[in-house]
Amino acid sequence: MAALKAFVGHSFSDRDDMVVRAFQDFLTALSKTIPGFVWDHAKPAEPKLVANKVLALMADRNLFIAICTRNEKAVAENALKALPFTNVLYAPGDDFVWKTSDWVIQEIGLAIGKSLPLIILVEDGVRLPGGLQGDIEHIRFDRSNPHKAFPRILEMITSLSGTLRLTGPR
Repeated sequence: MAALKAFVGHSFSDRDDMVVRAFQDFLTALSKTIPGFVWDHAKPAEPKLVANKVLALMADRNLFIAICTRNEKAVAENALKALPFTNVLYAPGDDFVWKTSDWVIQEIGLAIGKSLPLIILVEDGVRLPGGLQGDIEHIRFDRSNPHKAFPRILEMITSLSGTLRLTGPR
C-alpha cells in the first residue's frame, strides 16, 4: 500500500499548545486507523537552523497540513491614517485582523512550490493566508472546540488517499 505522508505546520506558542495538541492527537489516531497515513512536524529545541529542519522534514512528504492559529494583528495600508503634525500612523481597532504566523505562511508557500496538496485549518477570526492558496478549500475551527473540525479533516484525508499520486511501495 502507498503512503500518504503529511507534514504539519503549526505554531509553537504556549498559547496554542492545547489546540495544536488536539489536532496532533487526532492525526495520530488517524495514522493508526488509515493504512499508510503518517505525519510529522518540526519539533522545537534542536541545534540546527529551523529552515533546514523544516526543509528536511518536508523533503519526502506528499501532503501539507497547516494549522493557522492567531499570531498577530495586521492592518491594510489603506486603513492607516496619519495624526496631524506627526509621523504617527493609526487605524481604528476594527480595521485590525488576526493573521497566522509568517512561518506557517511560508511553509504553505513551500508546499505549493512542491505541488503538494494542502489541508488548511484556520482558526475562527483569523484571516485566510492570501496569495497562491487563496482559492483552496479550508476548514475553519473554534479554538475551544477543535474536535468539531475532525470530520472534515477525515473527509479530506480520505479523499486524498484515493486521488493523490502517492509515494512509496505499492
